[in-house]
Amino acid sequence: MKRISQTLFREPDGRTKGLCFAGVSLGGALVWVSLSVTFGEFLSPFILFVSLSCGLVGIAESLPVSQRRFAGILRVGAVGIQLAVLLHLLSAPEFYVS
Repeated sequence: MKRISQTLFREPDGRTKGLCFAGVSLGGALVWVSLSVTFGEFLSPFILFVSLSCGLVGIAESLPVSQRRFAGILRVGAVGIQLAVLLHLLSAPEFYVS
């Protein structure tokens, strides 16, 4: 448990890594929107959930070093989103399959 706490609540890695995660987040959201417009129906929200968690990690990594606790909370939120999606995928797979 201590190792997980040290990993999640470590100092932010910096703006470069944060911008990479933010770019992945924005790119994923744009891909989802463009594919939804192209096919004329909303696609599986899986890409949006991954984009959201990448965005949270991107914000966490962009914070100043003094905001270590808030960065950890954002990282925990990102992991929580991914775990919730995984559990929902196991319980209701038809929601994600178009």
